[in-house]
Amino acid sequence: MQRKRNSTSSQMSSNASGAKETYEQKMLEAHKGIIEDHPTDKNRWRCIPCNSQKAKYDCGLWNNLNGHLNTDSHSNCVAIFELKDKKPDDKSSECDVGNQYNSTHREFTLAQEIDLDFAFTKFILESKLPFNMTSPLLDFVKHICTSFNNESLKQYELSSNTVQKINIIMSKTLKNTLF
Repeated sequence: MQRKRNSTSSQMSSNASGAKETYEQKMLEAHKGIIEDHPTDKNRWRCIPCNSQKAKYDCGLWNNLNGHLNTDSHSNCVAIFELKDKKPDDKSSECDVGNQYNSTHREFTLAQEIDLDFAFTKFILESKLPFNMTSPLLDFVKHICTSFNNESLKQYELSSNTVQKINIIMSKTLKNTLF
């Protein structure tokens, strides 16, 4: 019993003009702007968004392309890549006095949102905080950012001993207030 091989670079199909089109050419055309030929290895592809984000898996053999395109890592890289490449359509709208947020501000917010989501999620997971702490943590960070200048925050240090001492003082004060 003979098995048929999956589509590979060795298989070709005819297009309307009668010229042979390889699997690689079909994939490059289907995923234009996302996939390109690998610069040094003709048997491999390179993912433009994943490469731009320095992802661990930004290239591979042609028979692994569909698997790569379906990964969460690839989807995240594409989202970030597309946000970073967005340009404001109308530069004149940036100067509208009646518009509270100009287009440059919106572009910055959109481009930074994914990075902030990942940074907060990473912190929550690494600190083993419950997910319901996300909103209070964000509120606290916003408060700190608006209340203190950048230079003060860079110089600020806090130790667990200081937190313990403040906790003892606050506990005594609270106890005296309640009783």
